[in-house]
Amino acid sequence: MTVPEFPDSPDALLATGSDHLRHARFEEARKAFTAAQALYAGHGDDEGVADCDCGLADLARNAGRFEQARKFLERARAVYTESGLERKAGNCEVSLGILARQTGHLDQARQHFTSAQVVFAGLQLERESADCDHSLGTLAWDMGRFEQARGYFERAREVFDRLGLDREVAGCDHNLGVLARHTGQFEQARGHLERAREVFDRLGLAREVAGCDRNLGDLARHTGRFDQARANFARAREVFDRLGLAREVAGCDRHLGVLARYTGRYEEAREHLERARAATDRLGLAREVADCDSNLGIVAVQSGRFEQARTYLARARGVFSRLGLDHEVAGCDHNLGAVARTTGRFDQARQYYLSARGVFSRLGLERQMAGCDHNLGTIARETGRCEESQMHLLRAREVFSRLELGYEVAHCDVGLGMVAVQMGGFDQAQVYLARARRTFSRLELEREVANCDYSIGLVARQRGQFDRARDCYARAAQTHARLGVDPEVARARLALGRTWWMETVDVDPPQRQVLLRRALDFTVPAVVFLGGMRFQFPRAVDRIAWARRIDDYTRMAFAIADELGDEVLMADLIETAVNAGVHRAVTAPGERIDGEDVGAGPVVTDGDPSHARPITDTRSVITAPATPSGNVDGTSQGWWLGGSSRLIAGARLPMLPPPRVQMPDGHVAVEPWAQAGDYRYPPVLRRPRVIVVV
Repeated sequence: MTVPEFPDSPDALLATGSDHLRHARFEEARKAFTAAQALYAGHGDDEGVADCDCGLADLARNAGRFEQARKFLERARAVYTESGLERKAGNCEVSLGILARQTGHLDQARQHFTSAQVVFAGLQLERESADCDHSLGTLAWDMGRFEQARGYFERAREVFDRLGLDREVAGCDHNLGVLARHTGQFEQARGHLERAREVFDRLGLAREVAGCDRNLGDLARHTGRFDQARANFARAREVFDRLGLAREVAGCDRHLGVLARYTGRYEEAREHLERARAATDRLGLAREVADCDSNLGIVAVQSGRFEQARTYLARARGVFSRLGLDHEVAGCDHNLGAVARTTGRFDQARQYYLSARGVFSRLGLERQMAGCDHNLGTIARETGRCEESQMHLLRAREVFSRLELGYEVAHCDVGLGMVAVQMGGFDQAQVYLARARRTFSRLELEREVANCDYSIGLVARQRGQFDRARDCYARAAQTHARLGVDPEVARARLALGRTWWMETVDVDPPQRQVLLRRALDFTVPAVVFLGGMRFQFPRAVDRIAWARRIDDYTRMAFAIADELGDEVLMADLIETAVNAGVHRAVTAPGERIDGEDVGAGPVVTDGDPSHARPITDTRSVITAPATPSGNVDGTSQGWWLGGSSRLIAGARLPMLPPPRVQMPDGHVAVEPWAQAGDYRYPPVLRRPRVIVVV
């Protein structure tokens, strides 16, 4: 659409610019506002110049130029205030509040909205007062005050409806829908969002329609309709991209990343989230950057990069805490609990989950509370408290079932199935696990299906059905390998090795030797890989916790080698264990080897590996340390012990994988076994590659 030339009518140009802005035609709007402002300035019309400043501020805000937008608005407000134009000055306060909210200054935003509402109430301006209610509702939502937000939105909607303002009514419906989705009222959310979309579509408001599509996509994801969610996000992203809305495009990328994470496509998830993070960082949107960090942290947990996960989550938590966003802080605590649980620090994990649950309870968020209950149940099971685990899981399942959240219900079924296994109820376990597998299969969630296969294999193994167990474990290993989740591949292949080991009972000696070697083919490479994972952690307390987490697997490798009578392998395993397991008997200040940090309440590190305490033992050799991802940065300094044939008093566990051990006869310890089998784990980079035992 071509902007008409009205050299004698700046008012017409201003109106044209406003219409372009309303329909997201930003370049045309800029031309119209600029032309109108030049004419107003030529006529000495300060009010008209200020009106154009307000339009240009909206354009700058949409383009992510927040400081420029603020200057436009403050200049316009000063003109209106000096001229006694209270209504327009109040509108500037609203716009400044929206700007402050977008940039994470929530207290400042509240002051702007409240000031504007006082002005509008004094002027008896119903519509403008309702606008303030709507804005205060979004602010309450940001701060986790969901009931308060609902009250603001409903009050604003009532006024807009009475005044016949369809667009504004639809805006309230949209926000009520997002709020209902977040609090688990999914049918109500769908009704609000679809009603809003219909109005926006009828009014030709492409941007608002895309916003509804994005939130309907998020609703579809939460209710397990992943293909529909993907289509919604892609459609919304295309519209936002066409309109040049960088912030909204980044929001869609973030949603696509979360969806990819849900469906086990971790590299794709990482790409989407890193793209979104770069865009929001460029725009100076601290909260959105933290959202991306939080989700990248979850991807890192699920990919086995635990220290990297802690770094992302701690950084996000710091931002959310600074912004006063209790709900998001609790979300980070919940995810930090997942890191602690997965790495074997159960007491710390329990503290995180209880802290998060307390916040969610205060905010009235049933679904999120149930998520904490589920994870508390998992911890109880993993620490042998089966009845407590069952209580937590059943409580979570009841909530998820009532909210019709099939994905979450299935996860509870997996947990209940594993509790049943530990309590010897194999028939009941089979029912739970088969039901969960059907749900995950219907949702096309490959990783969850593979986890069910693993658990069903465990039931079969406990019943002595080794062939069936191996089929299940092999299927799980193949799926995890395809998804690139190496720690889960190792777990499944260790389970395969265990079945061959268990089958050596009551077989003739020659066959027993064959089965034991077959068991080692699966076991030793997996144990070596999992053992190497500990070196992603810069702190000894975490490395020790991880070593304890995989202790059962390590013991199994020793036991099979001992039964086989392979003295060379036993010597290799002993030297490798000594080489990798040297640490000081007395931990450094602030660390405890029982899995707890010193101090009360959930402890969150700042995630910076450079804060690891320096090693003062100068008898070691300088080389390169591990980064949080487990890779090596050759420009940095770290330590490894110069020999493994003796323990050095006071030495700390190395900060990077120690060199492999070359045995006196020249072979590298466990090298033949580490390359056994038909699966190749990612190599561990070591400097130097080997040390020699003499």
